[in-house]
Amino acid sequence: MTTTDPDGTRALYHASDMVNIIINTPATANAGADQTVCGNDPVSITATANGAGMWTGGTGAFANASMASTTYTPAAAETGTTVTLTWTTTDPDGAGPCTSATDSIELTFLKVDCGSFPWDGN
Repeated sequence: MTTTDPDGTRALYHASDMVNIIINTPATANAGADQTVCGNDPVSITATANGAGMWTGGTGAFANASMASTTYTPAAAETGTTVTLTWTTTDPDGAGPCTSATDSIELTFLKVDCGSFPWDGN
């Protein structure tokens, strides 16, 4: 930024200054699409983000909650319910000032085992 003396009393008055502006990339999170699952089968879930992240939610188990692509195995009590899982990412460069970002998916676990229909061959 450069300016000259606004009232003109100092003909040679001149001031300048420089400012560095750093634009940080904000954290992003996308937990993927909602899914409907038969029974209590494990579910593959995949999130996308531009930083490290963590899956939370439900009472079941994650194969690895800190991996964007992992498997969620529901608890027996989750069969017949809808479970919300949340993917939370941290500041992409870890130095701030950006905050974390979150996104959620809903997994609906049907009360039936879709692969076990009785059939007598006729």
